Amino acid sequence: MDNTVTTAASPPAANAAKRGNYLSVTSIGLMTAAAVVTSLRGLPLLAKEEMTMFVYLAFTVVFYLIPASLISAELGGAFADRRGGIYTWVAEAFGTRWGFLAIWLQWIQNVVWFPVALTFGAAALAYTIGRPELAKNGVYVGIFCIVAYWLATWVVLQGVEVFARIANWTFVIGTIVPGIVLLALLGYWISSGHPLGWQHLNDTALSQDGHARFWPAIHGFGTISFLAGIVLLFAGVEVQAVHVIDMRSPSRGYPAAIGLGALISVLIFALGALPIAAILP
Repeated sequence: MDNTVTTAASPPAANAAKRGNYLSVTSIGLMTAAAVVTSLRGLPLLAKEEMTMFVYLAFTVVFYLIPASLISAELGGAFADRRGGIYTWVAEAFGTRWGFLAIWLQWIQNVVWFPVALTFGAAALAYTIGRPELAKNGVYVGIFCIVAYWLATWVVLQGVEVFARIANWTFVIGTIVPGIVLLALLGYWISSGHPLGWQHLNDTALSQDGHARFWPAIHGFGTISFLAGIVLLFAGVEVQAVHVIDMRSPSRGYPAAIGLGALISVLIFALGALPIAAILP
């Protein structure tokens, strides 16, 4: 039995023309960045390493983010006239069953991850309104997660244009703006004469305790175990491939959108973690 994909979706221009509009490179790029930088909760993980975080970031970018982005851009451009995103990529090579498994795994990880992210949001909101005790209240957290989940479902059901617009604006307001605020706080911290968080790393500490100001002291896999957490921060660069048919010229636009999303993600993580490392020793 032939298990390969034999049908193709309508050309992207025809699909988008029926709706009268397209998703731009900037829109897909912001959606990609939003999928990668789901929140700023990963910044303390990076900031804990202080200035050595740039070594770990460079490792992650070179050995994970760039290859993943290039592969996503190549496959997205090659199958620009097909629906399905990662389903089509895998199904073309290994058959529809493996394609279904790939897209199912991409979906099921969100089923597990959403409650974790929403719980974090519930706790953050509790602290924002000055009621930190609510973060430990199961009823409050449960209601928050259910309402937020159904609200997100309703937004998605309004169509890809509405979803893209809301996703991009919430990403800007909820991620980029807080990152700018962190940089402003760093500027105030430095201008007011406060010490930087990594200034405690003097020459004695470097030689005796194995700490490094700009290069991590690696004594085995145990000392870099948290690198997996940093790599995981950049996962998701390929998830917006399902929207490739909604672009005017996906073969050129989607690779550009992937590059834009990857660049924004790196800048947010690097520039967002730096103020935390500088202010909190």
